[in-house]
Amino acid sequence: EVLGFDTIPVWHSPLLLSTSPRDFWSKRWNMIIHKLMHRTYFVPIHRRTGSAIFGAFCAFVASAIFHECMWAVAVSPIAKEGMRFGEARFPSG
Repeated sequence: EVLGFDTIPVWHSPLLLSTSPRDFWSKRWNMIIHKLMHRTYFVPIHRRTGSAIFGAFCAFVASAIFHECMWAVAVSPIAKEGMRFGEARFPSG
């Protein structure tokens, strides 16, 4: 609990206690994103279609898009700076 709010542990000792890849990804690694994707994509899609596999696939795709956007935002200033540095050192033409 922090400032009166219940908190969710992010990791459950994934590197030390995981017994399988499934255990690693489903019960130990980044529980905040896992719960978000489960609640937002897997559960509603599984309820509507009756397919756990399709629900898991949609949650996986949503997670991939989320991570791609996160990295694009996080790395964008670095990538732009690196490109300017490269252009300054190695001018084209």
